[in-house]
Amino acid sequence: MQENFSFSKSDRLLTACSIFYVTLPVIIFALGWVRYYYSIPIALILCYFMYSIYDELASQNVCVMSKGSAKFWLITCAALLFWVFLSGIGGLGFQNWDFTARNPIYHDLCNYKWPVVYDLSLQSENVRAITGEGFAALSYYFGWWLPPALIAKIFSLGYTGQEAILYFWAVMGVFLITYNLCRFFRKNSYIIPVLFIFFSGLD
Repeated sequence: MQENFSFSKSDRLLTACSIFYVTLPVIIFALGWVRYYYSIPIALILCYFMYSIYDELASQNVCVMSKGSAKFWLITCAALLFWVFLSGIGGLGFQNWDFTARNPIYHDLCNYKWPVVYDLSLQSENVRAITGEGFAALSYYFGWWLPPALIAKIFSLGYTGQEAILYFWAVMGVFLITYNLCRFFRKNSYIIPVLFIFFSGLD
């Protein structure tokens, strides 16, 4: 179904949220891991880029959010909620072997002071035999986890709360991707979320 309506408030909000979603982890990393005389200018520059990108996208005047598309988006949101549930994110569905490594990293980001540094002298004897007894910083591509981890820190969430906020952060991400795919093709079509969901297989 082709949408030709003017750029609605919902489209403006979702476009802004999309830019914020991909930029926020970098800003949090800069403020949490980089010295302030670098991190503050980095954050300000990124905010300027966010505004510039939003201004450019808003000028395209594309609308896929309207009263007539409510049914499409309700069904799509329900499908995305269920899909993320099945993915294992948030500990709600089956988790494949990859989660055994990723879960501890996320929860360490929630529970440890930033930047995350491990005191290896506190580890078991078998671990110390390999790593020694010094200190080691967490080094991984963990940017996507930083916003939910920050929320977990602010509100002192326990394990269940940390998993819940991660689930909703993932849902928000796949929803914004789906929205932007519809925006790119300038139409609301069930083909778009179906192809998105099945693109990477069934794992």
